[in-house]
Amino acid sequence: MIKEIKLKNFKCFKEKSIALKPLTFLSGINGMGKSTIIQSLLLLRQSYGKNNFDLNGDLFEFGYYEDLHSEFADDEDFYVKLIDDNEQQFSWSALVKKNNEGDLFSEVIEWDDSTSISSGIFGVNFQFLSAERWGPRVLMPLNKDDVSSTFLGKYGQFLVSVLDKFELKKLPNDLLAVHPSTESRNVHEQISAWLNEISPGSDFDFKSIKEADSGLYTFTYKSSLGKTRSFRPANVGFGLSYTLPILTALLTASKGSLVIIENPEAHLHPKAQVVIGKLLAICAQAGVQLVIESHSDHVLNGIRIAVKEGCISRDNVVLNFVNRKDYNDIKSTDIITPEILENGKLSFWPEGFFDEWDNALDTLI
Repeated sequence: MIKEIKLKNFKCFKEKSIALKPLTFLSGINGMGKSTIIQSLLLLRQSYGKNNFDLNGDLFEFGYYEDLHSEFADDEDFYVKLIDDNEQQFSWSALVKKNNEGDLFSEVIEWDDSTSISSGIFGVNFQFLSAERWGPRVLMPLNKDDVSSTFLGKYGQFLVSVLDKFELKKLPNDLLAVHPSTESRNVHEQISAWLNEISPGSDFDFKSIKEADSGLYTFTYKSSLGKTRSFRPANVGFGLSYTLPILTALLTASKGSLVIIENPEAHLHPKAQVVIGKLLAICAQAGVQLVIESHSDHVLNGIRIAVKEGCISRDNVVLNFVNRKDYNDIKSTDIITPEILENGKLSFWPEGFFDEWDNALDTLI
């Protein structure tokens, strides 16, 4: 499991060390560098096994080295390093120089993959769901290029393929506690149970149409007559379609997996956001490493409640608040880490860290 990322001359970070734990919660005002931390992991993932940094791969398109190499760099060094919880180090370093036309390019690569970190970030147990996920669709593509893959795709576009793969199977993580409404460890039933907390009375179904390389999913609701007919995703709103890939990623993750999710709160009611926060904590406590970028105080509160209720140890959570000491100076980007205490309260509240509710109340009162 990764416990630290070290960056040098990577975008806004001239040199920075970022702490990771089983549940890493990234927050901060827009444009401060939260996504940069995630992008450093994506760069390594999509470059693994290649001769150079893959700047424009399946997970993220960085553009050119000018877009990646810090303009404040004092030297040519450029690296992303990972430290695991056994103090082993994985590193990929480069010297970034200018060619005759003045364009930046990577000249030397140092690739060290002799650590156990690869099981999470570089193995099959990896998921990344970007903020730009697919909303409601009538049809979803099947992952016919790799029928054995459990990767949902960065947009969640292979949702039906993954659901089909886990149909009738039990949760792959034996340490993961089941939802209290059911004793079944069936993946479909567990996803349904958590979906029912997001939208009470809801359920889902899906179908693979391999002859058309496509699949579909639908939603139903409980009623006084039993169960409604199936509804197309577009007819129940964006929230369920945005959430179903998240629930699938979390509940199909094995121990030691790495799951990265941007903005899990998108299109969700505040109560549902708290539920997502609690589920994140439960999965992290079961041995899944999660890196979450969020602007939601409700998701944060769900994690805090999970700590208070004993669903996760406070030692397994780190809150990385990416901020600038001087908002007008990008070089002052820093990371502040308030701790969650046993009672769910925070050790301190940095200025700008989910304090806008209090600021608004002060103005209104």
